[in-house]
Amino acid sequence: MTALMLSIPDYYRSNQIVGYEEKTSTVLQGLHTIGGVQGFNLGTAKSNPDAIFPVHFVILLKTDAFMTEIMQIPVTLQTGERMSYYDYLCSHPQQTWWNAAISKIESLFQEKDTVRTLHPQRLTHQQSKIISQAAKHVFCMANTENNTVTFSVIDRDAYVCAQLADSICQHVNVFMTRYRKHKIKEQLNFLEGLTARVALEYEQALKAYSRYADTHTGETLKSYWIKHSQMRRHIEEKEIVWKAIQAQRDLEREKLVDKTAMFVSIQKASISIRPEGPKRLFNVFVAMLLTFLMGILYLLRNEFRQQLF
Repeated sequence: MTALMLSIPDYYRSNQIVGYEEKTSTVLQGLHTIGGVQGFNLGTAKSNPDAIFPVHFVILLKTDAFMTEIMQIPVTLQTGERMSYYDYLCSHPQQTWWNAAISKIESLFQEKDTVRTLHPQRLTHQQSKIISQAAKHVFCMANTENNTVTFSVIDRDAYVCAQLADSICQHVNVFMTRYRKHKIKEQLNFLEGLTARVALEYEQALKAYSRYADTHTGETLKSYWIKHSQMRRHIEEKEIVWKAIQAQRDLEREKLVDKTAMFVSIQKASISIRPEGPKRLFNVFVAMLLTFLMGILYLLRNEFRQQLF
């Protein structure tokens, strides 16, 4: 056991901690209230949360589609050699020597993989195996209390660790940005149609008010002034809703062209100086202690038998 522990190479860990931007409401509180009175369904005034939360990033990182993108990230080794992460794993497998030997024997009975293109829906046996092994070295932990996400990578090369942790964070950021842009486009299309509808209703109400005022010029009856006030108040409400929806539409347009990242780096991935593991000293100490105890029991076995019998 001690010999096996000493033969396991060192591995390093790099962490990147980012702050996650919560999704805020896309519908103004006042607009929601007035719109409800006017009969417009503007959704909810509460927050409009994402369908993908930070706790889902753990699942996202393990999917073939996402890991296929990670495999194509270029990495630079300590030796200065540059290659894709997939090629790096092929030439530097993250396995113990006995697992590598078993994989080598298994490859003798399998057809040689000549496919170099990585496609998430058409992965070969070898590609799927390498991606599955890589997924075991990628971790993500979300803290929903303070809205932080930690991306971790374990690898035998400390340089690869730091590069990969940073690249994974960027890929998740791009994924979330693309997802939110799609949501904003849908919201913008809805507001564009609603703006045109409210503008038309405002113009119709304004024309009806003008016709009523023109046909009742000089009227002094109280019923006329009550009707006049009601129509005027109705127009003012229409105008308020129209301008509020326009403002929200313009805000969504600005969001669509906004380049602000969803993540804010709190701790950048750094190159580890000390290896994360394996904990050889502790394991070797435990192995030696167990060996010593077993040796003592073996030597005292006869005395134990005499006492028992």
